[in-house]
Amino acid sequence: AFSVVGGNGALARGLLAASNATVRTSHSVRAVREGEGGRLTLSYTGAAGEEGAATYDHVIYSAPCAAAPDGGGLLQRCSLLEYQRLHVTLVWGLLDPAFFRARADGEADDGASTEEEALAFNAAFSDLLTAADADVPFLSIGRFGEAAPPGPSRSPGACDRLYATSPTPRWKLFSRDALSEERLAPLFLCHDDALTRRHVWDAPGAYPVSRPRPSGLGTFVLHETAAGSLCPC
Repeated sequence: AFSVVGGNGALARGLLAASNATVRTSHSVRAVREGEGGRLTLSYTGAAGEEGAATYDHVIYSAPCAAAPDGGGLLQRCSLLEYQRLHVTLVWGLLDPAFFRARADGEADDGASTEEEALAFNAAFSDLLTAADADVPFLSIGRFGEAAPPGPSRSPGACDRLYATSPTPRWKLFSRDALSEERLAPLFLCHDDALTRRHVWDAPGAYPVSRPRPSGLGTFVLHETAAGSLCPC
């Protein structure tokens, strides 16, 4: 895994700038057909719905093959990929240290979290990835900023005070199943479900399911300059 200051998108933008390539976004390739002399013609639908075609000497098809359209020519040769169905839940609230303490100790923790403990825990907590057999309802938790919630919290008692006196973290949770308010409640000391956002990636999914790399496949260079080269791990 890696990260780039300013976002990982800067990597793609830098490679694009160095390649001096022309990029057409929001275009759907409908067919790839071999023509005279072995040249390849791409038929596509543009961003505004217009139909078009372009002919090239070589074509690299590097996008996942979600569905090969009827009459798609060479596209019909690609193997369909299995996609990972994924639920994303965005929560504005304070994680409950007691939930994570119990999992770390391997036994139930009936001790209530104090306000000071909750604030310190949430200030230090960043990202968490779980193992495949973890006894928790999520696959990962990631922090993506903090701010005062818009309007008063509907959480009772101490949670109202915490919302009022401290910027509240926002969390992104990935899970295999939907996270209802009841399933979120044990994880959070304070959260308002009215501010929670939920989305499921299921058409076709969030990302292709990883498959083993062929044996003997080595690394390759993405980009190389006088300053060095960039290779995938």
